[in-house]
Amino acid sequence: MHNKKLKNILSFPAAKRYSYFIGKVCDFEEIWGLHADGWAMASSDSGEKAIPFWPEKDFAEVCANGSWRGYSPKVIKLEDFANKWIPGMAKDGCILAIFPTPEDKGILINPDKVLKDLEEECSQY
Repeated sequence: MHNKKLKNILSFPAAKRYSYFIGKVCDFEEIWGLHADGWAMASSDSGEKAIPFWPEKDFAEVCANGSWRGYSPKVIKLEDFANKWIPGMAKDGCILAIFPTPEDKGILINPDKVLKDLEEECSQY
């Protein structure tokens, strides 16, 4: 990805990055997480477990620092995300951290809402 495009999108407010995430995930039918010996984790201010996700590899790579140093971007197919990850996260009481940046936690959101937004967006294709 061109560095200027990367910086521009990273500067979007969290809500705009969320919309970008939903659109790109439906376009490419994949989601990116960070993985080392397990998946990268975060937490909300209230202590809820959150798993961070990005729409493209380059955005995940930019966040592989600090507490996620040593993690590498790993792709998840949209079908697996919808059919396995979403139900698993809901069962485990995890929320999603959608499109965090080095300076922002991203949108912290429940799995069912993300699935609904993805289904709605993908139905337009």
